[in-house]
Amino acid sequence: MSVGKNQKGDVYLGNNSKKKNKKQRFQSPREKYWKDGQFSPRLLALDIMNNHLTVLYKNGSLYWYDKGVYKLGGEVHFKNVALRLLEDEFRKDRIEQAMYWVKHNSDYSMDMHDYDDHLINVANGLLNWKTGELLSHTKERLSTIQLPVTYDPAVYRIMKMQNVAA
Repeated sequence: MSVGKNQKGDVYLGNNSKKKNKKQRFQSPREKYWKDGQFSPRLLALDIMNNHLTVLYKNGSLYWYDKGVYKLGGEVHFKNVALRLLEDEFRKDRIEQAMYWVKHNSDYSMDMHDYDDHLINVANGLLNWKTGELLSHTKERLSTIQLPVTYDPAVYRIMKMQNVAA
């Protein structure tokens, strides 16, 4: 299971897609998501979380991770992935059970925290506004807000020089 914690101890669900062995045997949905002859919502949920989609659950909503930010609408993406994985074994209640498992499993319910680390989420990374350093986006950074701007270090240096001269 791919569960991670950031430096503040927040838990997130990871999408640790690893390159599959090309000779790996195909498994039918019944082989992957059934245990002792019964559908297992946990197995489907863990497969989605570990291999297909990174999500977090906050205040009654499922968010999905995309391009550096957690966005509302995780339920739709979760259902689409589950539908594709279950193929002909799809049943509405099976997907709802798997989503319920994610939302109500204590490891995956979390609160967002305000960070006091001087980082601003921008389109091309995490900007340390004090130093001008741009860090890569990471799903460990539980951010639901991203400014729709691209940081340009050359502009930052010019503005910093102008402020010093003023």
